[in-house]
Amino acid sequence: MEMYFFRHAEWERLYNCNLYSVDDVPLEQRQHVFLGTTFIILSVIFMILYIPCIIAVRKYMKKNTCYKFLFFLGIVDILTIPANGIMTGYMAIVGAVFCSYPTFLYFSGPYGYFFWVTESTTAIFLALNRCIEILSPNLADTLYRNGRTWLWIIPPVLYALYFALFTKPVMFNGIYMAWFGNPHLGYIDDPEGITYGNNLHSFHNMLVCFSLTALYFFFIFAFIYKAKSMRHNTNANSSGATQGTNFLQHKTVSVCKNA
Repeated sequence: MEMYFFRHAEWERLYNCNLYSVDDVPLEQRQHVFLGTTFIILSVIFMILYIPCIIAVRKYMKKNTCYKFLFFLGIVDILTIPANGIMTGYMAIVGAVFCSYPTFLYFSGPYGYFFWVTESTTAIFLALNRCIEILSPNLADTLYRNGRTWLWIIPPVLYALYFALFTKPVMFNGIYMAWFGNPHLGYIDDPEGITYGNNLHSFHNMLVCFSLTALYFFFIFAFIYKAKSMRHNTNANSSGATQGTNFLQHKTVSVCKNA
């Protein structure tokens, strides 16, 4: 995004709309009325449903640190839906491509980037939190007690800000009804992704896939280890067994909520 403000000549070179006409691709090939309408309707429904979920999660934030992460993720989701749902739906209905609304779509990309990177990175931190909680409650208390959980949210936000401000964004393309780095896709090709590619975006997506998979596999093994430890250390009386079962159920439900 900084290119638009501080390197505008470069922005004009890369995002110049004088090289072709939007109508070189007929409107009927760019419009997706049914899909766009579906996106908008579902987005509104999801936003409405999120409200009671956020309220419910907020009530338990003091009881468990994971609910603070979940509350934050819920807020981020609500702020993301207008871009990936409502805006995408509207652009699909009108058959927009980058040169239909160049400035608007250029700034929409960083908006979507910011919330996607914030959400996915925070999800990694939440998975890490769940693993630490089940392995070492004392360490978890040291890292997350009181307001320290909110400090863990700062790195994802700063990382996402870097994404939004200093990397090339994605923009909506009505021909394929998706968001791409190449603003002229369907008119001018960038086959190797050299001009409009975003290597950090690709790296981040792979990092998210690997990290979440690895952390939750680790959680499964930690869960099994904890269950065996409790089985060995718990007396045969029902009270102790019930406490152990409740502990593991609580941890499992916390992870499932994030998944």
